[in-house]
Amino acid sequence: MEVPEYPWLSNQFQRRVKNKFKMFHFVLANHQLYIYESSSHLLPAKIFSLDDLVETQILRGSIFDISFTNGRLELRSQSEEVANRWVQGILESQRVKQLDSDKRNIRVWFPDNNYLNVAILEGVTTAEELWWLVCEATCLNHASRPAFSIYAEGKSLSLLLRSSQKVSEVFDHWDFLEKKFAKNISGPLKFVFKPTPTLSSTMERNIKDEKATHIFYAHAVSLVENNFYILDIEEAISLAGLKAYLTLGEYNPETHTPGYLESRISVFIPKYLRDERQPQEWENLIGDEHESHVGKTPYIAKLLYLQLLRQRPYYGSVFFRVKNKSIRNNNGILFVPKTLTH
Repeated sequence: MEVPEYPWLSNQFQRRVKNKFKMFHFVLANHQLYIYESSSHLLPAKIFSLDDLVETQILRGSIFDISFTNGRLELRSQSEEVANRWVQGILESQRVKQLDSDKRNIRVWFPDNNYLNVAILEGVTTAEELWWLVCEATCLNHASRPAFSIYAEGKSLSLLLRSSQKVSEVFDHWDFLEKKFAKNISGPLKFVFKPTPTLSSTMERNIKDEKATHIFYAHAVSLVENNFYILDIEEAISLAGLKAYLTLGEYNPETHTPGYLESRISVFIPKYLRDERQPQEWENLIGDEHESHVGKTPYIAKLLYLQLLRQRPYYGSVFFRVKNKSIRNNNGILFVPKTLTH
């Protein structure tokens, strides 16, 4: 069946508090409105359910109103267009939830931040069935499918779902699960389709499916971007050149002219290394590496990216952010070797 689109919106708004407007970060997801003190805050200051929505409307220009049975918000956005998008998004999210009481429409995310809309049956669809629906929709070949699993993830908790778990129950009890395992409620739940922790490097290398390789690559990029793999300068340049090829296309001196990378250094080089070179020097180093991949296919470039990371003894391990400062390393990361996840 065709699954209706529903909003997942994120914006900074000014909220009226005691006759003054103060900036907050708002996220509309999973039929709930999350309000954060700022985009960097882990825990929301307030959560409203769209089940309690009374009305939402444009008041004037870029100022709009959201009324709930347990509170009212008056917000000022950057533009009238953004205000209209949020009013329509809230109404659409509420409408989709009411379409069929036996069905729920969810998003399943991939490591590259793309997503798939999937319709599940309330209290019936299991994690294994959701996994199968995603595999079918993405046309993964059958040999590569066991390499991936469905995770439930929030800002402070990531759970690998058991095959028999009911997806709607995980959804409904997410606040309880966060309190139980992470001791707080951090924000919206995402279902994520990504590599399973019991996949060995040998098994991964033997998978030749281009779609599976793309997911492996996207997952590896996200780990590098979040500093789970700590790189030296040579490694960072090699990976940056491959990433430049895959995001900016094959090197072309007519379009990739001087300065094409200088403003994007933060996209390609980890923060902890950026001060090691001047921006122009980074551009020259990454640009040379980018040019060296002329003639390769995207598939080969992704394999080369993965090959560089697979040389690490802890490649494929499960990583956790460590809150106890007395036991964490300088980057605040603890990893569980793959051999311990079998």
